[in-house]
Amino acid sequence: MDTWYWALEYVRVFFAYVMILFVWPSVVFRDYLRGRSRTVRFAFCVTVPVVLLNTVVLSLGVFHILYGWLIAVLFYGTLLLGLLRWHPVRREQIKKISRLFLGTYGIRLLLLRLRNRVKDGIGHVHAQFRQSIRGRRCVYLMLGVVVCFGMVYFSYGAFHDYSYGFGDMYRHHSWIYGLLNGTPFYEGIYPEAMHCFIYAMRVLFGVKIYSSQLFLAGIHVAVFLVSAYLLLKELFAWDGTAVLALALFLTVDLLCIDEIFSMSRLQWTLPQEFGLYTQFLCALFLLRCLKTDFSDRSGSRRDASVPEGGTKVPAASCPHPVRGRGTHAGPGSERPKAPGASSS
Repeated sequence: MDTWYWALEYVRVFFAYVMILFVWPSVVFRDYLRGRSRTVRFAFCVTVPVVLLNTVVLSLGVFHILYGWLIAVLFYGTLLLGLLRWHPVRREQIKKISRLFLGTYGIRLLLLRLRNRVKDGIGHVHAQFRQSIRGRRCVYLMLGVVVCFGMVYFSYGAFHDYSYGFGDMYRHHSWIYGLLNGTPFYEGIYPEAMHCFIYAMRVLFGVKIYSSQLFLAGIHVAVFLVSAYLLLKELFAWDGTAVLALALFLTVDLLCIDEIFSMSRLQWTLPQEFGLYTQFLCALFLLRCLKTDFSDRSGSRRDASVPEGGTKVPAASCPHPVRGRGTHAGPGSERPKAPGASSS
């Protein structure tokens, strides 16, 4: 019976996590994210909501107006506006609803048409998903298996011992509880990232603080692993190499089995170092910036970043075009010629 209760709590934490970190920004910032690559959309979704939550929660706390209902109004209000902008309510739909209340429009017909619209929407999303993974299904399948294994690995202990097991977690619990009472700087501490995120999960979806801290590490590791995959994918020619590197990281420990090494240390820091994955994303976009040829108006990548062997290497270690010197002269690197000089 206890296992089913904690499994339900895990599902609630997972649902709130996905809604805040992925669904909300995908709806509210849909126009901005349209046409962006999957990497940019992922990086946007895992960083912008956290920053916005920190800003809103701490700003309201400074002015002593940090109330749960106000956070809910801001969150669900912007989500509703995003949905209405995405699918505006037409006059025909308003007439159908009014006819429904007047009794001249059957509820069965309304539900049937609603079901057909939902079915068509799901089919459209499924077709777009299949189109996006065409030619890379094997790699995405491998990545999904690795990410699921990591989530199960980190969540396994929480289902066998329903306690924090580490002293700092009780202190973090008290700081989040201070946010619930409208005190953002409880005991003089500046709470951010994980604290504001769990606070939002509590006031928006009713998830218990204890359950959030117990299971959040096992869920949040998925973002950590995907971010590491994106960085490794930028370094290797074959995307499968990045997946294999993550698999080795999760399964092989060449140091020792002591608890201060490898996975147990990461398991301790994940709930507290909520933004640990951003290090991979920063390195990823730094490499992309170094590989971008800004002299080209189209912003294309430099060909020098991919040698003849076909393996990508960091652009910092590649010979870049240097204006006016060296043998690797790029476009526009020729020195101006003297008047009357002839070229051979």
